[in-house]
Amino acid sequence: MASLWFSKSGTVTQQLNSYGPSCFMDVESPRLKTGIWVQAQVRQCDRACIPLVILNKGDADAGSVLLKIFKGRGDCRVFSRAFSLDGTLGWLCGTGDAPVDDAAADVFIKKRLEFDRDLWVLEIEDQKGLYELDAPIIE
Repeated sequence: MASLWFSKSGTVTQQLNSYGPSCFMDVESPRLKTGIWVQAQVRQCDRACIPLVILNKGDADAGSVLLKIFKGRGDCRVFSRAFSLDGTLGWLCGTGDAPVDDAAADVFIKKRLEFDRDLWVLEIEDQKGLYELDAPIIE
């Protein structure tokens, strides 16, 4: 259960009651736009000679992101951006702890796209293990 608080300046703060009264999340906190973050990932992978393909272009301002990281046969994982319970940004492995094959990853992505049309989907072919996520993996 969440409740919204409006200040006189128009700032919206959301209190997440299920995590206790001291957990506040500022909805207007400055964040990097998704389109700019995606451009940075494309540039980073290009400089490291890591193949990256944008499979689905989402909302440039605030679209969610899925990263499909393919490391070889039967070694594929799909990560989505998420916030941990303490409010830090991280990555959540949507396909589970163990790597899955390419077809299972594609099924997961297709289901998410049916739910969210503003979703960015990036496929990174990282057979050498050079790509590093920009935030920790949330367990």
